[in-house]
Amino acid sequence: MEEDKIIQDCVNQFNSSNYTVVEMYCKSTDCVFKDRNFLKPDGSLDKTAMNKYFEDQLKNYTEWRDIFKTVAIEPCFQMIEENHQQMVSFFESNKLDILPMSQCSVKPTLMSFCMELNLLANCPSKHTIGGLECQEARTFVKKCVNTTESFLQFLKSYADKTGEMK
Repeated sequence: MEEDKIIQDCVNQFNSSNYTVVEMYCKSTDCVFKDRNFLKPDGSLDKTAMNKYFEDQLKNYTEWRDIFKTVAIEPCFQMIEENHQQMVSFFESNKLDILPMSQCSVKPTLMSFCMELNLLANCPSKHTIGGLECQEARTFVKKCVNTTESFLQFLKSYADKTGEMK
């Protein structure tokens, strides 16, 4: 599949010991977003391109197509575009270094991470992995990562726990 190749090429381009896991994720996500035209030349996210892409990719999976549009793309796009400067300031004030903006746009990374969390929280039950831990994770994400502030605190907790963003 061509899409798998795009992702793999972007990951391979930055898969090196010269980068931390977060730097690699930021650079490869930035690469994929640019390749798919999800990132406009001015650095803003292109919600129309994202919606069209996922609508095309999920045309035979209406349940997932609707979830991507309403649960993942729309709320994440709105949160990130409206609060981008607040998020950047939060990263800077908490010394959560990803990369200088000239090397990597943080918007694709935040958008991707936000979408992944929202998809986890809203995954249809027939597609979820069973077990109490998975259900607790979904419940936590639904309750605790639904505002800009809670999303940023979640990222900070993750960074504190893993040490990956310092």
